[in-house]
Amino acid sequence: MLAPPLVILGVGLLVALSIHAQAAQPALPTIISVTLKSDGDHCVVRDVTILCSDLAAHLRDTLKLPKETEIHLRAGRAAPYQSVRKVLDIIERSGFTYPVAYLTEPKSSNDK
Repeated sequence: MLAPPLVILGVGLLVALSIHAQAAQPALPTIISVTLKSDGDHCVVRDVTILCSDLAAHLRDTLKLPKETEIHLRAGRAAPYQSVRKVLDIIERSGFTYPVAYLTEPKSSNDK
């Protein structure tokens, strides 16, 4: 009569190990995309257009994103470089700990 308790114990141990292994895995960072509009003054975050100068407050206070959020900045070719740099500075000073990713659009076959 020892076999059934050992089997039950073995299954319970596997379940316990599985739950412990899932709990030990670090959570993946939140990723959010910010798109700089071609006017250089407005940013789009989750389909909401805001002034880029209000970006840090929007991410921190409105969306309540954790400090570990990874921010991807997208900017079209028409966006002025000074505006891109300004938005990168705003994001970097906002207190988010993950690096900012600056995503570029690939050249199309029509560009020369």
